[in-house]
Amino acid sequence: MVRFFITVAIISSALCARENPFFPPKDLKTPTYTTNEIVQKPPFSSQTFHLPSSARILKSVTLTYENLDGSLASKKVSIDKRVDWHKELYLGYKQKSDTREVATNARSREKVLKHEAMLRKLGSLGFITVYAAKGMLKFVTKDRLLRHFKLVKPDRIVLDFKKDTSFKTKTLKGAWNFKRITFGNHKGYYRAVIELDGRYIYKIRKSNDEYILKVY
Repeated sequence: MVRFFITVAIISSALCARENPFFPPKDLKTPTYTTNEIVQKPPFSSQTFHLPSSARILKSVTLTYENLDGSLASKKVSIDKRVDWHKELYLGYKQKSDTREVATNARSREKVLKHEAMLRKLGSLGFITVYAAKGMLKFVTKDRLLRHFKLVKPDRIVLDFKKDTSFKTKTLKGAWNFKRITFGNHKGYYRAVIELDGRYIYKIRKSNDEYILKVY
C-alpha cells in the first residue's frame, strides 16, 4: 500500500511540472508581442504633401510602420520617374473604378495637357513680344541677346537685349512657372528679369527672330 501511494505521488509531481505534458517543450510557442493593449489611433484615409521646388526625379518612397510587437519596420518602393513639384503627392487607398470612369479621366487629362501646351501671349513692348506655355517662354524680337544669367533669393533669370531705346519700366503678369517679367531700360540695351515660382535650371535657344527659354 505504501508503495502504491509513493507511485501516485511521483506521477502527480510529473503532471504539475509543466502545463501540458502531452506536448514536448520545443513545440510550445510563445507570442512575440509583449502586451495585448490596443493603441487607439485614428484610421488612415489619405495624406497629401509637396516636394521642394528643386525636386525633379522621384527615386523612391519609404514607408515606416509599427508591427504588432511594437517594433518599427520599413518598406521601400522604387519609382525613378520625373515628378512635377507643383503638384501635390497623394498617399491613400486605391479605389475601385469602372472602365467608363477611367476613360473619362483619361479624356480630361488629355484636354488639360493640350491646354497647357498652348502658347499664351503675356504682352508686348512693340520691339519684343512675350508668349508663355508650361515650362517655356518665347521672346519674339529682332534684337540680339547679349547675355543671360540666373539670380537667387528670389529665383530669377535675366536676359539682356541690345538696343538703343527709351521706355518706362514695364512689368508683365506671368503664367505657369513664371510669376512676372519686368523690362527695364539701360544704356545700349534693355533687360528682362523673369521671376520664377521655384528653383530651376534653364536653357535658351535661338530660332530666326525668336528666343525660346525652357526651365527644368
